Amino acid sequence: MKLVKTNKILTVLVLLILVFTLSGISTALELTLEEAIKQGLKKNSDLRNLEENIAGLERDLALIKAGQDWQVKMGADYGYTFEDSNNRIEENRVNLGISRVFSSGLTIEPEITVTENDSNPDLSIALRYPLLPSVPTESAKQYYKIEQELIKAQGKLSQEKAAKIISWLEKYLNLSRLTEKHEVYQQGLELAEDNLNEVLLKQEMGEAGREEVLTAQISLADARYQLDDLEKQIEEVKLSLYQELGLEKEQELVIDDQSKLIAQLSEKAEQLTGQELDESKLMPAVEQNSYELLANRIDREVLKQELEWLKGEGKTELNLSGNYNSKEEEISIGLSLSYNLYDGGQRELKYEEKEVEIANNLAEYNDLYAALELQLKQQINKVELSQSKLQQEELKLEKSVYEEKVGRQQYEMGLIDKNDYEELCLQRKESEINFKSFQDQLLINKIELITFIKSDDILGGF
Repeated sequence: MKLVKTNKILTVLVLLILVFTLSGISTALELTLEEAIKQGLKKNSDLRNLEENIAGLERDLALIKAGQDWQVKMGADYGYTFEDSNNRIEENRVNLGISRVFSSGLTIEPEITVTENDSNPDLSIALRYPLLPSVPTESAKQYYKIEQELIKAQGKLSQEKAAKIISWLEKYLNLSRLTEKHEVYQQGLELAEDNLNEVLLKQEMGEAGREEVLTAQISLADARYQLDDLEKQIEEVKLSLYQELGLEKEQELVIDDQSKLIAQLSEKAEQLTGQELDESKLMPAVEQNSYELLANRIDREVLKQELEWLKGEGKTELNLSGNYNSKEEEISIGLSLSYNLYDGGQRELKYEEKEVEIANNLAEYNDLYAALELQLKQQINKVELSQSKLQQEELKLEKSVYEEKVGRQQYEMGLIDKNDYEELCLQRKESEINFKSFQDQLLINKIELITFIKSDDILGGF
């Protein structure tokens, strides 16, 4: 008896451990909406490509900087010098070459040479500096251009992140409503099955004809089709959302339309869109927030800088050079001057080309600005129309609630049967879900508007 009791205790302990372990695993694999979005921002392939582009530009800048730092090379050589047919001099040398090119164009090249059988090392220093034209070096120009491309790439990434987050939010809310509808449609199917069974019973008793049976069968087929169609929609939306968020098979996204993140976004959206939406006052913020205008402004600044470099290059080149050699104890300084008398008009053509590019850039900016004005108007209109539609759906919901209330009274008085009353209940539930869907759409439209005006105000947390 004692052994049986011990075995029972062990069995209970094992079962308890398994329950707690499995419960812990299940909880660990569940993800909130905020956690899933953060994972999606890390794993999404489109965003990864943009991040890799940014990392590549940062590496290019680091390479240019490294090239402007001190460069040290060591070399060795072994040679013979023949003075006549009988004598030769054997000579071994080790040299250490150092160089650095500054962004100003100044080049310093010290070199130390140690020769065998010579206790004094030879030091030489070469200096070169371009006095004219007074323009940056090619590496400095390249550094500037890559820096501007990096700013554009970072702006593009921010824009894409905002677009992805809004898209994921919209799909998440859609999935939440479809899940709610699934329960209603399931109840509708059960109601249609009960109705068919009742009609078949009446047929057996001679109280229902073939037409009533066919009507009930059609209603059941419709209910079954609607549920099947809804399940496929849920499957497709869920798969699409999971793929975009990069969720693994063992991870489960918690569907909760009252999540903390959605509540925070709703509160922010209400605060930021609760005031009067004046397009003329909003456009300056839209202009600063727009990636397209940012990219255009950066391109124009680069073009202007290239034009300045062209003007600075001029026709005259004047270079200063200096050398020092410790062995000879000599210092030399020199100037070299060159002047391009005629280049076939190449310089003037280059000026004209840059000026045309700048003019085209400005024209494009004006076109983009006008397009943004239209988009702002459209975004505001979407919010206002969504608000009107929500008011309309609120009236429909109120009507459905009233019809359910009246139906209950009629059912209690025996004026309608149970199936008719339950159908009114399902219609009320579906009206509630539809109302929530339009609330979701209004939230998404508000977030899109705010992101269009100033994305950091609502999505800065990501």
